[in-house]
Amino acid sequence: MFEDVLKHWLQEAIRAELNEVSQKVEELAARLKNTGSAFPVFLTADDVASLTKVRPQTVRSWVSSGSLPAHYAGRKLRIRLDELEAFMQREKGEPLSSTADDDDRVREILASINE
Repeated sequence: MFEDVLKHWLQEAIRAELNEVSQKVEELAARLKNTGSAFPVFLTADDVASLTKVRPQTVRSWVSSGSLPAHYAGRKLRIRLDELEAFMQREKGEPLSSTADDDDRVREILASINE
């Protein structure tokens, strides 16, 4: 019972954080679209990780699973900002899948609650 309540609470907390991150990505996309550039904006995995508050390895796993489209310039991974924005919109309402990175994030949230 307690585990179910805790799991639900954590999912809601993570979903709220994901909504906040999604809003930041949307704001960034809107600002960049207003620059009038005809070229798409590309981000590195580190850029996306920083924006979404996850590790770069999580971003790469999204790409590997096909959830997040990516492009390669040689061996360098690049993600289009508009595709990241679409990914964040899709992920907003869906349940979060559990990965090792998610488990680490849950531990971080629990640690911050206990402080």
